[in-house]
Amino acid sequence: MAKVTVIIPVHRVDENLYRTIDSVLRQTHCDWELLVVNMGGVEQIDSVVEKYEDGRISFVDGDALSDNIDLVIARSSGEFFTIVHCGDVMHSAKMRIQLKRMTKNSDIAVCSTWMKPMSNDIMNMRLVGYAGYISDPMRLLLKNNFVYRSAAMVRRSFLRERGISFGRKYSSCGEYGLWFDISRCGGKIYVEPQYLTYLDTEEKNRAPVTRINESMLLRRDILDCLLGDIADPEKRRILIDLSESLERVEKIGLVNQESVLDIFYNILARM
Repeated sequence: MAKVTVIIPVHRVDENLYRTIDSVLRQTHCDWELLVVNMGGVEQIDSVVEKYEDGRISFVDGDALSDNIDLVIARSSGEFFTIVHCGDVMHSAKMRIQLKRMTKNSDIAVCSTWMKPMSNDIMNMRLVGYAGYISDPMRLLLKNNFVYRSAAMVRRSFLRERGISFGRKYSSCGEYGLWFDISRCGGKIYVEPQYLTYLDTEEKNRAPVTRINESMLLRRDILDCLLGDIADPEKRRILIDLSESLERVEKIGLVNQESVLDIFYNILARM
Protein backbone atom coordinates (compact mmCIF):
# COMPACT_ATOMS: atom_id res chain seq x y z
CA MET A 1 0.00 0.00 0.00
CA ALA A 2 1.47 3.33 -1.09
CA LYS A 3 1.20 6.54 0.89
CA VAL A 4 0.30 8.62 -2.18
CA THR A 5 -1.44 7.70 -5.42
CA VAL A 6 -0.60 9.88 -8.42
CA ILE A 7 -3.10 9.68 -11.29
CA ILE A 8 -2.24 10.95 -14.77
CA PRO A 9 -5.20 10.91 -17.21
CA VAL A 10 -3.76 10.55 -20.73
CA HIS A 11 -5.38 11.66 -23.98
CA ARG A 12 -2.29 11.16 -26.16
CA VAL A 13 1.28 9.98 -25.85
CA ASP A 14 3.92 12.67 -26.38
CA GLU A 15 6.77 14.40 -24.57
CA ASN A 16 4.34 15.98 -22.11
CA LEU A 17 3.51 12.58 -20.62
CA TYR A 18 7.20 11.74 -20.16
CA ARG A 19 7.82 15.13 -18.54
CA THR A 20 5.06 14.59 -15.99
CA ILE A 21 6.12 11.02 -15.18
CA ASP A 22 9.73 12.16 -14.76
CA SER A 23 8.62 14.76 -12.20
CA VAL A 24 6.97 11.99 -10.17
CA LEU A 25 10.15 9.91 -10.30
CA ARG A 26 12.16 12.87 -8.99
CA GLN A 27 10.07 13.19 -5.81
CA THR A 28 12.08 13.10 -2.58
CA HIS A 29 9.17 11.21 -1.03
CA CYS A 30 9.39 7.74 -2.55
CA ASP A 31 6.36 5.91 -1.12
CA TRP A 32 3.98 6.43 -4.03
CA GLU A 33 2.21 4.61 -6.84
CA LEU A 34 1.59 6.11 -10.26
CA LEU A 35 -1.49 5.17 -12.32
CA VAL A 36 -1.21 6.20 -15.97
CA VAL A 37 -4.80 6.17 -17.22
CA ASN A 38 -5.89 5.69 -20.82
CA MET A 39 -8.76 8.16 -21.23
CA GLY A 40 -10.03 6.37 -24.33
CA GLY A 41 -8.40 4.98 -27.47
CA VAL A 42 -4.84 6.14 -26.76
CA GLU A 43 -2.22 3.81 -28.22
CA GLN A 44 1.26 3.00 -26.86
CA ILE A 45 0.57 3.98 -23.23
CA ASP A 46 1.48 0.49 -22.04
CA SER A 47 4.83 0.74 -23.84
CA VAL A 48 5.54 4.04 -22.05
CA VAL A 49 5.05 2.38 -18.67
CA GLU A 50 7.24 -0.56 -19.70
CA LYS A 51 10.10 1.80 -20.64
CA TYR A 52 10.41 3.05 -17.07
CA GLU A 53 10.81 -0.43 -15.54
CA ASP A 54 9.52 0.84 -12.19
CA GLY A 55 7.10 -1.38 -10.27
CA ARG A 56 5.39 1.66 -8.77
CA ILE A 57 4.08 2.70 -12.20
CA SER A 58 0.97 0.98 -13.57
CA PHE A 59 -1.06 1.32 -16.74
CA VAL A 60 -4.85 1.50 -16.37
CA ASP A 61 -7.02 0.82 -19.42
CA GLY A 62 -10.69 0.30 -20.20
CA ASP A 63 -13.53 2.36 -21.63
CA ALA A 64 -15.36 2.30 -18.28
CA LEU A 65 -12.59 4.41 -16.79
CA SER A 66 -12.55 7.11 -19.44
CA ASP A 67 -15.30 9.22 -17.84
CA ASN A 68 -15.02 8.09 -14.24
CA ILE A 69 -11.92 8.92 -12.26
CA ASP A 70 -13.73 7.49 -9.21
CA LEU A 71 -13.11 3.99 -10.55
CA VAL A 72 -9.40 4.74 -10.76
CA ILE A 73 -9.35 6.15 -7.23
CA ALA A 74 -11.23 3.09 -5.98
CA ARG A 75 -8.59 0.71 -7.34
CA SER A 76 -5.73 2.78 -5.94
CA SER A 77 -4.06 2.11 -2.60
CA GLY A 78 -2.86 5.54 -1.51
CA GLU A 79 -3.91 7.20 1.71
CA PHE A 80 -3.70 10.45 -0.27
CA PHE A 81 -4.12 11.05 -3.99
CA THR A 82 -3.31 13.71 -6.55
CA ILE A 83 -4.50 13.98 -10.17
CA VAL A 84 -1.96 15.59 -12.49
CA HIS A 85 -2.56 16.98 -15.98
CA CYS A 86 -0.23 15.70 -18.69
CA GLY A 87 2.53 18.26 -19.17
CA ASP A 88 2.36 19.69 -15.67
CA VAL A 89 5.39 19.21 -13.44
CA MET A 90 5.71 18.73 -9.70
CA HIS A 91 8.59 20.23 -7.75
CA SER A 92 10.76 17.43 -6.39
CA ALA A 93 9.71 18.26 -2.80
CA LYS A 94 5.99 18.67 -3.51
CA MET A 95 4.78 15.34 -2.11
CA ARG A 96 7.04 15.52 0.92
CA ILE A 97 5.94 19.05 1.86
CA GLN A 98 2.24 18.38 1.35
CA LEU A 99 2.38 15.11 3.29
CA LYS A 100 4.19 16.79 6.16
CA ARG A 101 1.51 19.50 6.30
CA MET A 102 -1.41 17.05 6.10
CA THR A 103 0.09 14.64 8.61
CA LYS A 104 0.63 17.45 11.11
CA ASN A 105 -2.88 18.87 10.51
CA SER A 106 -5.39 16.03 10.26
CA ASP A 107 -8.26 18.47 9.59
CA ILE A 108 -6.86 19.33 6.14
CA ALA A 109 -8.86 17.51 3.47
CA VAL A 110 -7.18 19.23 0.50
CA CYS A 111 -3.69 20.70 0.40
CA SER A 112 -2.89 22.82 -2.64
CA THR A 113 0.22 24.85 -3.54
CA TRP A 114 1.27 28.00 -5.33
CA MET A 115 1.93 27.58 -9.05
CA LYS A 116 4.15 28.90 -11.82
CA PRO A 117 3.30 28.72 -15.53
CA MET A 118 6.04 27.26 -17.75
CA SER A 119 5.08 29.10 -20.94
CA ASN A 120 7.80 31.53 -22.01
CA ASP A 121 5.37 34.27 -22.99
CA ILE A 122 4.10 34.54 -19.42
CA MET A 123 7.17 33.28 -17.59
CA ASN A 124 7.14 36.25 -15.23
CA MET A 125 3.64 35.51 -13.97
CA ARG A 126 3.18 33.94 -10.54
CA LEU A 127 -0.10 32.24 -9.70
CA VAL A 128 0.13 32.87 -5.95
CA GLY A 129 -3.51 33.18 -4.93
CA TYR A 130 -4.20 32.35 -1.29
CA ALA A 131 -2.05 31.00 1.53
CA GLY A 132 -2.70 28.87 4.60
CA TYR A 133 -6.16 27.78 5.68
CA ILE A 134 -8.91 29.09 3.40
CA SER A 135 -11.44 30.63 5.77
CA ASP A 136 -14.33 31.00 3.33
CA PRO A 137 -13.86 28.38 0.59
CA MET A 138 -17.51 28.15 -0.43
CA ARG A 139 -17.75 31.84 -1.29
CA LEU A 140 -14.45 31.70 -3.17
CA LEU A 141 -15.71 28.70 -5.14
CA LEU A 142 -18.75 30.77 -6.08
CA LYS A 143 -16.32 33.06 -7.94
CA ASN A 144 -14.21 30.37 -9.59
CA ASN A 145 -12.29 27.13 -9.11
CA PHE A 146 -9.36 28.47 -7.09
CA VAL A 147 -7.78 25.03 -6.46
CA TYR A 148 -6.03 23.70 -9.55
CA ARG A 149 -6.14 19.92 -10.01
CA SER A 150 -2.39 19.29 -10.43
CA ALA A 151 -1.55 21.35 -7.35
CA ALA A 152 -3.92 19.55 -4.97
CA MET A 153 -3.38 16.55 -2.72
CA VAL A 154 -6.57 15.01 -1.29
CA ARG A 155 -7.08 12.99 1.90
CA ARG A 156 -8.85 9.88 0.66
CA SER A 157 -10.38 8.93 4.03
CA PHE A 158 -12.32 12.21 4.15
CA LEU A 159 -14.11 11.31 0.91
CA ARG A 160 -14.75 7.73 1.94
CA GLU A 161 -16.20 8.59 5.35
CA ARG A 162 -18.61 11.13 3.84
CA GLY A 163 -19.55 9.27 0.69
CA ILE A 164 -18.05 11.92 -1.61
CA SER A 165 -17.25 10.90 -5.17
CA PHE A 166 -15.20 12.69 -7.81
CA GLY A 167 -17.68 12.88 -10.67
CA ARG A 168 -20.86 13.00 -8.59
CA LYS A 169 -22.76 15.40 -10.82
CA TYR A 170 -20.37 17.55 -12.82
CA SER A 171 -18.44 15.05 -14.93
CA SER A 172 -16.60 17.58 -17.10
CA CYS A 173 -15.40 19.73 -14.18
CA GLY A 174 -15.04 16.98 -11.60
CA GLU A 175 -12.47 18.53 -9.28
CA TYR A 176 -14.45 21.79 -9.05
CA GLY A 177 -17.45 19.79 -7.84
CA LEU A 178 -15.18 17.81 -5.53
CA TRP A 179 -13.95 20.96 -3.75
CA PHE A 180 -17.59 22.03 -3.36
CA ASP A 181 -18.60 18.70 -1.80
CA ILE A 182 -15.58 18.71 0.50
CA SER A 183 -16.22 22.29 1.63
CA ARG A 184 -19.90 21.81 2.37
CA CYS A 185 -19.04 18.69 4.38
CA GLY A 186 -16.74 20.77 6.57
CA GLY A 187 -13.43 19.79 4.97
CA LYS A 188 -10.57 22.25 5.33
CA ILE A 189 -8.66 23.48 2.28
CA TYR A 190 -5.08 24.59 2.83
CA VAL A 191 -2.78 26.32 0.32
CA GLU A 192 0.93 25.72 0.85
CA PRO A 193 2.63 29.09 0.18
CA GLN A 194 5.42 27.66 -1.96
CA TYR A 195 5.85 27.28 -5.73
CA LEU A 196 5.57 23.50 -5.98
CA THR A 197 3.50 23.08 -9.17
CA TYR A 198 4.51 24.12 -12.69
CA LEU A 199 1.75 24.45 -15.28
CA ASP A 200 2.10 23.60 -18.95
CA THR A 201 -0.10 26.51 -20.03
CA GLU A 202 0.61 25.97 -23.72
CA GLU A 203 -1.17 22.62 -23.50
CA LYS A 204 -4.35 24.01 -21.94
CA ASN A 205 -7.04 24.44 -24.57
CA ARG A 206 -10.07 26.64 -24.15
CA ALA A 207 -12.66 24.90 -22.00
CA PRO A 208 -15.34 23.08 -24.04
CA VAL A 209 -18.91 24.35 -23.93
CA THR A 210 -20.05 21.40 -21.81
CA ARG A 211 -17.49 22.25 -19.13
CA ILE A 212 -18.48 25.93 -19.14
CA ASN A 213 -22.16 25.06 -18.86
CA GLU A 214 -21.58 22.56 -16.04
CA SER A 215 -19.39 25.08 -14.26
CA MET A 216 -22.21 27.62 -14.30
CA LEU A 217 -24.66 25.01 -12.97
CA LEU A 218 -22.21 24.14 -10.22
CA ARG A 219 -21.77 27.80 -9.25
CA ARG A 220 -25.55 28.14 -9.05
CA ASP A 221 -25.66 25.12 -6.70
CA ILE A 222 -22.93 26.72 -4.60
CA LEU A 223 -24.97 29.92 -4.37
CA ASP A 224 -28.10 28.01 -3.32
CA CYS A 225 -26.08 26.26 -0.62
CA LEU A 226 -24.60 29.53 0.63
CA LEU A 227 -27.99 31.22 0.78
CA GLY A 228 -29.50 28.27 2.61
CA ASP A 229 -26.75 28.46 5.25
CA ILE A 230 -27.39 32.11 6.19
CA ALA A 231 -28.23 32.09 9.90
CA ASP A 232 -30.34 35.25 10.01
CA PRO A 233 -33.81 34.20 8.69
CA GLU A 234 -34.71 37.69 7.46
CA LYS A 235 -31.47 38.13 5.52
CA ARG A 236 -31.84 34.62 4.15
CA ARG A 237 -35.38 35.30 2.93
CA ILE A 238 -34.45 38.66 1.35
CA LEU A 239 -31.46 37.20 -0.51
CA ILE A 240 -33.38 34.15 -1.71
CA ASP A 241 -36.10 36.51 -3.00
CA LEU A 242 -33.43 38.58 -4.73
CA SER A 243 -31.94 35.45 -6.28
CA GLU A 244 -35.32 34.37 -7.66
CA SER A 245 -36.01 37.88 -8.99
CA LEU A 246 -32.64 38.09 -10.74
CA GLU A 247 -33.19 34.64 -12.21
CA ARG A 248 -36.40 35.92 -13.83
CA VAL A 249 -34.55 39.00 -15.11
CA GLU A 250 -31.85 36.72 -16.52
CA LYS A 251 -34.43 34.63 -18.39
CA ILE A 252 -35.62 37.66 -20.35
CA GLY A 253 -32.05 38.51 -21.28
CA LEU A 254 -31.52 41.72 -19.28
CA VAL A 255 -28.65 40.28 -17.23
CA ASN A 256 -26.39 37.25 -17.63
CA GLN A 257 -25.74 34.53 -15.09
CA GLU A 258 -22.13 35.59 -14.57
CA SER A 259 -23.27 39.04 -13.47
CA VAL A 260 -25.85 37.57 -11.09
CA LEU A 261 -23.23 35.36 -9.43
CA ASP A 262 -20.83 38.30 -9.14
CA ILE A 263 -23.53 40.33 -7.38
CA PHE A 264 -24.00 37.64 -4.76
CA TYR A 265 -20.27 37.08 -4.41
CA ASN A 266 -19.90 40.75 -3.41
CA ILE A 267 -22.98 40.72 -1.17
CA LEU A 268 -21.81 37.64 0.71
CA ALA A 269 -18.36 39.19 1.15
CA ARG A 270 -19.97 41.94 3.25
CA MET A 271 -21.78 39.59 5.60
